[in-house]
Amino acid sequence: MNVMRALLKTAINPGLEIMEIYVQDFHVETKADNSLLTAVDQAANTIINTYLKKQISPL
Repeated sequence: MNVMRALLKTAINPGLEIMEIYVQDFHVETKADNSLLTAVDQAANTIINTYLKKQISPL
């Protein structure tokens, strides 16, 4: 799989999973700098990192 295809897949597939979270109630925290951190943010980070590890082999 070429790099561009892997990157597109990494952008689109997690996005679909993340959108499923938005239709549910989710927890919101306030970080030390007063910015918000939601369960969606945390899930997005996990989902995207998982896809990257699957799709892009180490250089």
